[in-house]
Amino acid sequence: MRRKALRAACLAGAFVLAAFPALAMTGVESLAQQLSEQGFTEVRMSKTFLGRVRIRAKGPGIEREIIYNPVTGEILRDFWSTNSSGEGLTLLNPFDSSNSGSSNSGSGSGSSDYDELDDALDDWEDARDDREDERDDRRDDREDRDDDREDREDRDRDRD
Repeated sequence: MRRKALRAACLAGAFVLAAFPALAMTGVESLAQQLSEQGFTEVRMSKTFLGRVRIRAKGPGIEREIIYNPVTGEILRDFWSTNSSGEGLTLLNPFDSSNSGSSNSGSGSGSSDYDELDDALDDWEDARDDREDERDDRRDDREDRDDDREDREDRDRDRD
């Protein structure tokens, strides 16, 4: 009887462990599919030393590298370059008040490119802040539960 229970437990554990890599690959496959839909023709994937997934993609006039953590599902880095020679690149200065697009943003297509980069940076910072807020909320909830448990234990100890 014990053998059957042990065998069933081992078999169930094996199924659970086998399911995790499949779940992790779903995110990677989704990213690769999205890159293909965006026009990237060459998409290569490799593992990093820390177990993350590096996705390199090439498209017409653009190269992109994404670092993805399959355990957390978080995109840790999303870098792209459009000009390998380095000519005509615009570096966003977050401390420059003229970045708002109202006064010294330039004219023509350069302005809209700059605005798109500025919007993308704002979106990325907002997403990062949201993740940090959620992490802080979980930590606070955990600390509150610990405090409540300690208070209950103190009350029970005082009653005895």
